[in-house]
Amino acid sequence: MALARLWAVEQQPRLASLPLVVHAGIDEARIADLATFGYPKERLVLVDSECGLKVANLHVPSLCVAGDCVSPLAVQYLRRRLLPTRQSGGRRIYLSRVSCDARRLANEEELLPLLRSHGFEALDMASVNGSELTQSIGEAEAVLSMDDEALARLVVAPQGAHIGVIATEGIYNSRAYLVSSQLAHDFVYLAGL
Repeated sequence: MALARLWAVEQQPRLASLPLVVHAGIDEARIADLATFGYPKERLVLVDSECGLKVANLHVPSLCVAGDCVSPLAVQYLRRRLLPTRQSGGRRIYLSRVSCDARRLANEEELLPLLRSHGFEALDMASVNGSELTQSIGEAEAVLSMDDEALARLVVAPQGAHIGVIATEGIYNSRAYLVSSQLAHDFVYLAGL
């Protein structure tokens, strides 16, 4: 939920003109996300993980949170900034990691035909960009995904959407649930081995 930190910046108008320091390895999708929030590439200071940065003053946007709980104000901020203009709520989306290098579902090839028979379309997370993902989730009546960073976009899912999160049995990250509960999503964990 790193984008929610930008809500903290917006609460301090004196910070609005400052550049944003980010990791030099940031991918283009995240750079596009930051542009949506008023931080185009020319306002970013890219810093390699092996380097230090000497500054007179450094402001670190942080959220007042307890654990993975995200402020309702930050959730509403993200919805205002990211929400697609059209929210039809009729799509069923499966966020596939079949082409990803890590955190793949072992039996995804067996699962896909079953999901398709129930009207789900698979979005390959290795090839979809941030704006396409935002638009797709914003139009979804149901979202099924592994428990990972793609779920940060749940803030744009229509209220009352059905959300299924595939998690390893006994390991449940509550962040997605804590966002979904604020939006009255019908949320369920699907435990795997």
